[in-house]
Amino acid sequence: METLDHDYTLHSRKYAGDENLLVKFENDKEKDEAASLAEGRPIFKDIVTIDIRIAGDRDVTHRKMRPQDIERFPRHWEAFQRRVAGREEIIGTPLSLWYHPQMSPARIEEFRHLNIVTVEQLVGAPDSMTGRLMGFQSVKTAAKAWLEATKSAAPVLELTEKLNAMNLKMEEQQKEIARLTKALLKDKAKD
Repeated sequence: METLDHDYTLHSRKYAGDENLLVKFENDKEKDEAASLAEGRPIFKDIVTIDIRIAGDRDVTHRKMRPQDIERFPRHWEAFQRRVAGREEIIGTPLSLWYHPQMSPARIEEFRHLNIVTVEQLVGAPDSMTGRLMGFQSVKTAAKAWLEATKSAAPVLELTEKLNAMNLKMEEQQKEIARLTKALLKDKAKD
């Protein structure tokens, strides 16, 4: 029992003042750069973020959750876990980022209520939903065509990304060469 009390005391000292913080863990999304490049369209994955506020202060620390946050804020983490229990991870292109004439904010919300939040989920939705949503089949067909088009464009986008990275590196090298040349000329002028 002494060990627990000792550990609790150490924990209390380590995070002194944290009991006065307003802390909230939230689900968010983050762009998966590698998958986006490979697929030729924006791909997002679920992440957990944390908001930390000091009572009475307007400033908010908002960042991606770190493993030590679970130890630091166990009560808040447990509340978050209870809130999201049973929620599955969503990976794909959010409907809000798919630019299609029929995808208004209201339409996106309509799909969200049917648990369709990505273009990939829309393409995979059963055709039986045609009777539940007006124009569903045409939107689904457009989504499928868009996915196929972006997949075929992925190699071009990947090469473009590599070319841009090489150009940036060359610019940096040219600047370094110019700096070194200037330094060398300055040293020769002194001699």
